[in-house]
Amino acid sequence: MKNILLLSVLVLCLITIATAQSRQDTLEVYKKILKTVDLPKSKISVKSLTDRNLFNNIHLANPSYNTLDTTSTKFWHKKDWTDFLTKIDTSNLKNYALKINNKKWFGTTKKAVKSRIIVTFSPIIFNNSNDKAICILNYFSNGSGGAIISAFFEKSDNVWVLHETLSLTLFD
Repeated sequence: MKNILLLSVLVLCLITIATAQSRQDTLEVYKKILKTVDLPKSKISVKSLTDRNLFNNIHLANPSYNTLDTTSTKFWHKKDWTDFLTKIDTSNLKNYALKINNKKWFGTTKKAVKSRIIVTFSPIIFNNSNDKAICILNYFSNGSGGAIISAFFEKSDNVWVLHETLSLTLFD
């Protein structure tokens, strides 16, 4: 009985550590993609909930927004990326709030505010070995258009590094 109790406590601790790590990884990836976009910080409002529908804008097996771009030297043609991207099933992907313990990660909003840049994140998809990730960011501003940016990350020495971004610019 003591062994079962001890094993239960150990499993609970491991789950807690894994969840905390995945939250930290998630926050790190979101912050890096937002920094890369280089929008004026004072005008950004991040939607408080991710939007899985952003993945409808990308064909994961060939993520270029230019469907004529079939160059085999693109990074997504490398075996490790191909294995990751072609196995993603977005139909089971769930949206989630961008907060931990009711503490928001960003200045968030539920609706568009005039003269603000509204940023929406997709949920982040990590590969099974937790060394690759993809995230999509969408931003728009009334009268200025916006963009959809697919960001591909790799983990190097326990740090998430932006590997590549693909952008589709939208004009208003």
